[in-house]
Order: sequence, then C-alpha cells, then structure tokens
Amino acid sequence: MTIKNFTFFSPNGTEFPVGSNNDGKLYMMLTGMGYRTIRRKDWKSPLNTALNVQYVNTSIVAGGRYFELLNETVALKGNAVNYIHANIDLTQTANPVSLSAETSNNSNGVDINNGSGVLKVCFDVVTTSGTGVTSIKPILQASTLDSISANDLSLKDSINANNLSLKGSINANNLSLKGSINANDLSLKGSINANDISLRGTIDVPTQMLTIQTGNGMQLQFTKKNDDLVIVRLFGSVSTTKAGIKMSGPWVDKEFRPAVVQSIVGHFAGHETSFHIDIDTNGSITWWGPDIGKTPIATRGNGSYFIK
Repeated sequence: MTIKNFTFFSPNGTEFPVGSNNDGKLYMMLTGMGYRTIRRKDWKSPLNTALNVQYVNTSIVAGGRYFELLNETVALKGNAVNYIHANIDLTQTANPVSLSAETSNNSNGVDINNGSGVLKVCFDVVTTSGTGVTSIKPILQASTLDSISANDLSLKDSINANNLSLKGSINANNLSLKGSINANDLSLKGSINANDISLRGTIDVPTQMLTIQTGNGMQLQFTKKNDDLVIVRLFGSVSTTKAGIKMSGPWVDKEFRPAVVQSIVGHFAGHETSFHIDIDTNGSITWWGPDIGKTPIATRGNGSYFIK
C-alpha cells in the first residue's frame, strides 16, 4: 500500500514531484470535469474567413490539460456541419495537441491521465454554406458534482446535480436533480425535475397572459403558468347566442390551447343560472347555455386546465 504526495505537499517546491498526469487529474477534480467535457474561454472572438475559422486567442482545458490557441486556423467543409475537435496525443511530445473538423461529435472520453490513447473532445459546432460560416455553436461546459452548496446560483442554461442546497436563490432555465432542492427562493424559466423540493421563500414560474373578446361580448382572460397550466377568467356581457353555437370573433392563441376539449363553467352575475363554454383544441369557443337575445347579460366564472 502506498500514499503518493504531489505538488501542494511540497513546502519548497522540491520535496514532492510535479507530474502532468497528476495535475491533470487535480484540475478535473476541482472543476467537476469528465473526459468528454471542456473548459473554454475566448479572450478574443474567433474569426471566420470563407471556409475557415481562426481561433485568435482561446484557452482550453481538456482531459485536465491546459493549452492556448493563438491564431490557429481550422479548414472547414462547405455545406456541412463541422464538429471542431481538440485531439490530445501525449506520445507526440513536441506537438501533443491538434485540431480537426469532423462530420460528427467524436468525443471519446479516453482516460489519458491513467492510461494511454488519443483523447478527442469536441468544443465547437460550425455550420457552413458553400462559401462561408453561417453559425458557430460552442459545446456546453458541463460539471458533474454530487452536491452544490452556495449562497446564490444563476445560470443561463440548465442545472443537473444529485442534490442542491443554497442559502439564497436559484435562477435557471431548467433544473434537473436526482435528489432534493433546498433554497430560499426558486425562479425558473423552464422546468423542474426533482425528487423533493424544500423552500422557505417563493417559487417564481414564468407567466404569459392573453385576453380576448368574442363577437358575442364575452371576454376571456388566460394566464399560463410554466407552460403547463392555464387559468381562465370569464367576464364581460354576452348577447345574441344560442346553445351549441361557436362564438364569433378571435379564437384562442395556439400557445394557450388545450390538448383536449375543456369545459369552463360560469354563471350570470346576479342570477342563479349557470352555463359553460367549450374551448376546443383548435382555439374555437362554443357556448353551452340558454339562448341569449340582444340584451347583454353580465357573466362571471373561472376554471383551469393543463395543456400538456
């Protein structure tokens, strides 16, 4: 049995060895990296010239190995999706890193710090026309951690972890956890997927609103919560309609339409008589109530339905 000490155990920098494999593993552990993920920073934006992309000043960590791309040019295929890879071959001691444009993401996860082989990691997806670059999409920089503990957490993309505990707030597009969420406040533009959620404060989910007025005078106010739940409020006065008639005027916008026909119950203000309307999957609204003449009658009501 052996315990080997490296780098930071050295008081004077000479007592313990500094090894590239050991430092590579250290950097990966500190950042939650895997062999298929990268850390990448463009200090200057890449340049696109015809069917070429030039990395003017870009830093990359792949497989725990840090390198810089300084005016490095990669030739691209026209009318294609080009997957730009960093290839690390430690047997090529003079030039261990090369770049290649390939037709698919061929990241291979080779463990170069404990074994041998060539590590391939994709870091850009470049789409071209016949004459030049039309778009560049960097590969997401991912971390895999058992748990996260922080005061505040704000992400433009998604969170994926086993457990998440914060003293402050969470702000992200999507949140997926195998374990539990514990935070003071939670604000998301997308979805939550977790086993348990514990909050001391509030949950803030995205809200969309729509108000339409039918040709028969009734008004419907739609409030959509988190792309799942739609709450409907009925108001306004209705006239000139009969049971089973589709109400004229605008139909419900596509974003608020139900997956199956929904019936919303309402009543006439100041009366005991009730009615209901059907909201169809195509957005049409059908009146199911007593025949109404030209004299408007005030309506009230509310209901809700899921759209997924």
